[in-house]
Amino acid sequence: MFGVIGTPVNQINREYTLTQIGIDVIRPLLLRQLGGGREMNLNELTGRRKAYAEVLLDAMNPVLDHVQQVYGGIDGYFSTELCSPNNDVDRIRANLTDNTSDISL
Repeated sequence: MFGVIGTPVNQINREYTLTQIGIDVIRPLLLRQLGGGREMNLNELTGRRKAYAEVLLDAMNPVLDHVQQVYGGIDGYFSTELCSPNNDVDRIRANLTDNTSDISL
């Protein structure tokens, strides 16, 4: 969502690290999910899975790079994977940046 409103990557990374608070609570479940149902230790993970589980400051960089390479950016990702290709991304952006209480649906 931050990407839709043009938030700089360094700010997206900082916001993502705040999820550490919530992930610490569910880390055993997260590790089991990342291990395909088997109990895992954080040290057994590699690559993106380890970065995701560790919630490091730059963990979102590979995700954002992938979105850029595959979809041409966050708008392309939203249009292809999450929304209809019409004006949905523009409407989401408008709703996220509009300070009025009237949200268009």
